[in-house]
Amino acid sequence: MLSVLLLAVCLLISGGISEDDAGETSSTDEEIEETTSTTPLYGPIFNYSETNPELQKYQDAWKFMTSNESFHMLYRNFNTNPTGANTTNCVNATLIYKDEATHYVLHTVTYLNTTSNMTIGFNKSYTVISSECYTTRNVLNGTVAGTNTSELYPFAFANDNCAVIRKHSWSNETFKACELWVFSSALYKELSCCHFVFDLLCTRGYKQKTYDLELCKPKETEVNAVVTESSTITDRGTQ
Repeated sequence: MLSVLLLAVCLLISGGISEDDAGETSSTDEEIEETTSTTPLYGPIFNYSETNPELQKYQDAWKFMTSNESFHMLYRNFNTNPTGANTTNCVNATLIYKDEATHYVLHTVTYLNTTSNMTIGFNKSYTVISSECYTTRNVLNGTVAGTNTSELYPFAFANDNCAVIRKHSWSNETFKACELWVFSSALYKELSCCHFVFDLLCTRGYKQKTYDLELCKPKETEVNAVVTESSTITDRGTQ
């Protein structure tokens, strides 16, 4: 309960929630009972501190994942490398396709392997679903292209700058695995609320940095190549 109140304070300070909205979160028992009885029970069940239908408008996974703007993983509190080495950087995702009817999205994900200095890419698809008692689609049911494996990613928090996303399969009673993703336009913004929510809701102590602003910014040669290509297209169009 304390974490929910602190989250509301963070949203109020950052402008993500109005005073009217803050009042709405303090529903009476009768209102909560009415909401629960009229909301269809379907979807996966979670027991995280922020799992609350009254907070669902701050956990809109569909809105975040269907943005035309690329987003980047700043850090996570776990490491998938079996040796514990930090060899992954410049992690970003870009929307390729979305289906409004089925709530299916496809992204291309790229990252830099700092050992080989090679950029690796793959496609990852998701069906965006609602957890139990939610009407907002707040959970990613993700699959890696070419595999039969899938896992759930509940959104703990999302706004116009960032999203704190849980990796449910890596979480248990004592450890809560999370990732912090940020839109390109927010990389150089003040993100204190995003960092606060991550530290509030996710296990603290270790953070694997997966996006270094200096390392990951476009190289001058890449920028020049884009400019040259655009100029060539313009020249062709005027001929």
